[in-house]
Amino acid sequence: MNSKMLEEALASADVVRHQLTVLEPRLIDLAQRLRQTAPHVVLSVARGSSDHAASYFAYLTMQHVGVPVASLPMSVVTLHDSPLRVENQPAIGFSQSGQSPDLVDSLRTLRERGALTIAMVNAEGSPLERACEYVLPLSAGPELSVAATKSFIATLSASARLIAHWQ
Repeated sequence: MNSKMLEEALASADVVRHQLTVLEPRLIDLAQRLRQTAPHVVLSVARGSSDHAASYFAYLTMQHVGVPVASLPMSVVTLHDSPLRVENQPAIGFSQSGQSPDLVDSLRTLRERGALTIAMVNAEGSPLERACEYVLPLSAGPELSVAATKSFIATLSASARLIAHWQ
């Protein structure tokens, strides 16, 4: 582990502490909405390390809430314009930067088709935030190491808190 990555990993506890003060009211609000809509499935949309964090969210959701989670390939939405029936089903975009055009376009299209879109994103003011109805800011700050260390850990934390409020 390089020294920058080690520094960011060690800073993660402070990131999570700060994140929870910022995020908790939004998580409670979103969890209430999820209980009201009682979705049959949750869609996750992500790539790279964010997709690994989305897998953790999926595991927690299926284990504690009992709702299946499907990882949606972005090309199904963006390239193939598949007629997905997603009305009132949550679709969560997981991203450190919130900049990837295919991720943003996927969430925008899913929202247009009636999905409850949620951005779990580190970069505030990103296109992903603007594409989604709900925004869960990870509040990890700038990533300085090669890997998205702090934002990955912040995504795990936000996922666990959301599930705790939802169940």
